[in-house]
Amino acid sequence: MTGRTLPGALLAAALALGPAAQAAEPLGICLEENVPPLSLKRGREATGFDAEVAQRVAEQLGRPLRVQWYETKADADSYPDRQVNALLSDGRCDLVGGYPLSARGLGAPPAERAKLPDFAGARPEDRRRWVTLGTLAPSRAYRSAAFGVVLGPARAGLGFRHLDELKGLRLGVEERTLADAILTAYRGGVLLDQVTHVTAGQALFDRLAAGDYDAVLVEIQRWDAWAAGHPDSGLSLAGYRHPIGFNFGFVGLAAAAPLLAAVSDALATLREAGELPALAQRAGLTYAPPRVPEISPPVTIAGLRDD
Repeated sequence: MTGRTLPGALLAAALALGPAAQAAEPLGICLEENVPPLSLKRGREATGFDAEVAQRVAEQLGRPLRVQWYETKADADSYPDRQVNALLSDGRCDLVGGYPLSARGLGAPPAERAKLPDFAGARPEDRRRWVTLGTLAPSRAYRSAAFGVVLGPARAGLGFRHLDELKGLRLGVEERTLADAILTAYRGGVLLDQVTHVTAGQALFDRLAAGDYDAVLVEIQRWDAWAAGHPDSGLSLAGYRHPIGFNFGFVGLAAAAPLLAAVSDALATLREAGELPALAQRAGLTYAPPRVPEISPPVTIAGLRDD
């Protein structure tokens, strides 16, 4: 090639590759695929509060959003924190959204390796291999979740400030959940004889609507999801909130500290602009701002026994 033609070839290559080279790299965020009203996969569309927040954060960073859907199993043998860590450590995404910011779920993992959860695009071999885990680090929180009491039609409008004011009522709760631990341990078990345990799922609200019990204790997000599909049920959310609750934010590997700092700045901008409550309302989520401290300490027996 002559000296006259080389610059022309280089210019042509630069013009051809320049836009692609200059395009912002997508921000990969892993979201659970069927957790309304937080994150829900509808064809190619990502809906729900966590998905909306992820989109707004990506926009603040000037990067397109790429959602990696995944699904964890709700059983005693699964470890969601390790599965999330495996997704990040395997490079499936830069961050995971909607992650509970608890002391036990952050930092160095309790195990060296873990298997990946089910995720969109997984191959058979992905489900069998083990991934070496890294250290998890959080962004700032963007919402908190709490436990509330949903009342049956016959108890609509009931006001109370403490759970012991529910003495004499028939109470429902999903077995082997934190709500179960709260009700059964409360003040030494004063409510235990009033509690009916049900398997986790839609039956909790169906049976409340049918009159099998008078009230249920549940994470408020669960109520939001059920109420959206049952607007005429006659059930209602009381104003009571149990003091035990958790913040949620993004989580990444410790090596992604600069990205997590930028995401925290973006979240602060959204909070200052008042966008988060508006996004929650659009998604059908009862919004609560992050609580202090941002990283929740472990739940204690004393915390379960009183409110």
